[in-house]
Formats: sequence, structure tokens, C-alpha cells
Amino acid sequence: MKNDFTLQGYETLLKQALDSGYQFCSFENIYQENLDKICYLRHDIDADVTAAFKLAEIENSLGVRATYFFMLRSPVYNLFSRFNQKLVERIIKLDHHIALHFDENFACERPEPLQNQIERELDILNSNFGINTNIVSFHQPSERILQNKIQLKNIIHTYDKPLFKDIHYVSDSNKNWRNDHPFDTFKEQTVDKIQLLIHPMWWVFEKNYNTRTVWKKTLINNFNLMQNQILETEGAFGGAVEIKLKDK
Repeated sequence: MKNDFTLQGYETLLKQALDSGYQFCSFENIYQENLDKICYLRHDIDADVTAAFKLAEIENSLGVRATYFFMLRSPVYNLFSRFNQKLVERIIKLDHHIALHFDENFACERPEPLQNQIERELDILNSNFGINTNIVSFHQPSERILQNKIQLKNIIHTYDKPLFKDIHYVSDSNKNWRNDHPFDTFKEQTVDKIQLLIHPMWWVFEKNYNTRTVWKKTLINNFNLMQNQILETEGAFGGAVEIKLKDK
């Protein structure tokens, strides 16, 4: 399988995992799972809630459950806007799990302990969506995270080495597969347990665009969603505005 970063390519990847006998499990059950072949499917939502929903629909149609990690401090999307709130609620109804994607770099600028900051954002996420999660992934994790130099109480984080030491990690970071291609891993069944990190924004366009083009299109899509709500609620705004992002 080539690097087919499209919705069809994503569906093909999931089908291969299922055909090879992998079961998709939640991070919440990582202490209890004793299955032979497990995939912990993780989505870090850096920029596009709509893209997340598109993947959630595909997964649900195949009986696959994933964990979606949303940011409360994204510079690109408002998780609690009318449109995104409804999308996340629909993702939950599709039987997926919701968790926190935490901006550690911002937290480092604050005097408050990291544990307290994460707990507060988890409380906001849980209360707003009526869930109960203690799972967190770190956005652009620092060396102290990757080297397991922090300890969190009653919180599971996706870079916890003792917890994930026997779980193979694969990521589509910037449309480049880290470690190996998961299609081959699933097909050859070379490992028993996999943590598969998929960023939905890379997968939802008809063409296999480069990362810069994907970012531009994602920013425009988010602007249009924001503008649609403004047009519906703010009469003083006037007519719609079209934006175009130029290369330097």
C-alpha cells in the first residue's frame, strides 16, 4: 500500500487491521486488556474537528472504536463553538472515546503545577460533553515528556513509557510514517500491540496534497465555519468574505 492519505486509503488501512485479527481498544482499558492483537487508535485533533468526524463515521461503519484527543487551546478551532460542539457530540454517539490534547508548551509558561493545569482542562472537557475521561496526549511533547521525566497522578498519558513499553508506536506525523507503515505491520502481524496515531486532517482531501496545502485548506475551512455562524447571528457583519492564503 502506498502512502494513500485519503479517506479510501484510511478505510483500506482499517480493513487490513481487522482482516489480520486486530481488535481496537480504548486507552481507558489499557490496564485490563489481555487480547492477543490490539490496536489503540488515537487521533490528535490539531486543527480540524470536521476531519475528525469524517474519520469517525468510517470507523463506526467498520465497528472500529477510536479515541479522539481535542485541544482546549487550539489556535485554529474553537472546540465549544456551536458547530464543533455538535460534531463532537455526534462523534460520541458513534461510540468513540473523547480525551484531552494538552498544550504543554503553554503550560510551561504558567507558574501553576502541570498536574493542576491538566486536571482543570479535563474537568472542562468532561463537564461540557458529559463524559468521564482521565486520558491525555501532549501536543508537540517536550523531552521531559518523551523521556518520562514527569509523573501524573490518576491520569493516563499516551507517552508514558512504563505503561506503553510493550506497545509498538506508529504515527503519520506530517504525512510521514514514523517507524514503519502500519499497513505492512497489520498485514504481516509483526507486533501484537500497536498505538496508532492518526491526524485526521491529513486524510480528508480527495487529492494527496502536501502538508502546506493541507494546512492552507484547513485554515480556510475553519474560517468559513466561523463566518457561517457570524452570518447567522451577527447582522452587523454584512456579507460573506472570501479569504485566500498566499505563498511568500
